[in-house]
Amino acid sequence: ESIVSGITSNSIKRNLTAYMTFSNSKLLVTGGERWADRGFKPGTLMVYDGINWYNFDENKIAQQSGIKFSDITSVVVDPKDPAHYYASSWGEGVFEFRNNEFVNLYSLGNSSLESALPGSSERNYVRVDGLCYDSKGNLWMTSSGVKDGINVLKADGSWSKLYYEVLNNKSLIDKILITKKGYKWVNIPRETPGIFVFDDKGTLDDVSDDVSNFYNLFTDSNGKTIEVSSYYCMTEDKNGTIWMGTDKGPVICPVPDRAIENPGNLYCSNIIRPLEDGSSNGYRLLENERINAIAVDGGNRKWIGTQSSGILLVSEDGMETIAHFTTDNSPILSNNIKCLAINSATGEVFIGTDKGLVSYMGDAVEGKDDYSEIRAFPNPVRPESDDRVTITGLMERSNVKITDLNGHIIYQGTSVGGQLTWNCRNRKGERVASGIYLVLAATPDAGESVVTKIMIIK
Repeated sequence: ESIVSGITSNSIKRNLTAYMTFSNSKLLVTGGERWADRGFKPGTLMVYDGINWYNFDENKIAQQSGIKFSDITSVVVDPKDPAHYYASSWGEGVFEFRNNEFVNLYSLGNSSLESALPGSSERNYVRVDGLCYDSKGNLWMTSSGVKDGINVLKADGSWSKLYYEVLNNKSLIDKILITKKGYKWVNIPRETPGIFVFDDKGTLDDVSDDVSNFYNLFTDSNGKTIEVSSYYCMTEDKNGTIWMGTDKGPVICPVPDRAIENPGNLYCSNIIRPLEDGSSNGYRLLENERINAIAVDGGNRKWIGTQSSGILLVSEDGMETIAHFTTDNSPILSNNIKCLAINSATGEVFIGTDKGLVSYMGDAVEGKDDYSEIRAFPNPVRPESDDRVTITGLMERSNVKITDLNGHIIYQGTSVGGQLTWNCRNRKGERVASGIYLVLAATPDAGESVVTKIMIIK
């Protein structure tokens, strides 16, 4: 393991990182590919617990399941059992694992899943992706090349399949995003690309009451069409705004509920930044770049993974670029970013590229409900720590003041999510003297209090 400039490169079984998710202190990685056809990538499912990698053995799984284990498109962790996983494949259905052991294969005959070869009993054309749990413990998935594009393994172990005309025989249906309100967003990257949004009304076995809309194009608040031709990813941020990765940069939807409730007044927008000369035209963020992945960190900032320009960290609204990592200025292995995942407890960002995986220790973690878990590290701060101290356990968007024992304000800032980093310098940029410093914190609507102390040693 080597660490350079805060980015850690780990040796894993294969440099295949098509999809990642972070759950219960574990990173799960799959390596399957598909587009017009399957990618014929060896079965790759890898789990990292922060110390060790566990690599599933595709040959052993093939022996146990009676069918090849390859082109794994996504993986999900059971919210009620962190040792219970489901992995989808582009051809063989859905594999179930518990305690790192194969349990079952859901395919033709024992599920509602069907083959993309009509009337065939061929078990190598059950094309599944988009694994996603809802709040009731139902496991949703997309199914491509078949009549019923949405299948659900319900919490009681039974199956449902949902027919929507727009998904009928679609050759590539990608992921499902379930919003805070419970609406489902599905991205379709090719053929007739677009975003399909539906509300099943909680009645999985009755689609007659469902509300659904398909959007192959969106308009902005002025009614102008947003010109894009493909949709590669979706994520919901902490404010409920949907961010979509397209072939022409990110598109954001600040009123996603209207996609179901009021489609006539739905609008989206590009991120238009002002030009430095102050002219009114502005420019569109990443307007000619394909966006493969967008992840939201603890401070509601966005990490945007591009097809050929590396990864950008942008502010909450996207108007400011905070960092931009490429192969020229960082150890990322390629500028082609395939997928992203964030450990919201530590701020670590995992970056999957077409040449392998790296991670970057970010500075944003999830905010806490109170200040009971606050701590500063390292503490005491010694010169060998590069004069950087991190205060974590803060409530979201805390106003933080650092003072000397006489109450003089040395530094003031706002936490990113639940964390703030201080470089041990005062407002003039001078390194502070040895001694004890107080950390005061308050949420925007509350009184401030001393939450911890920092000792600095020269």
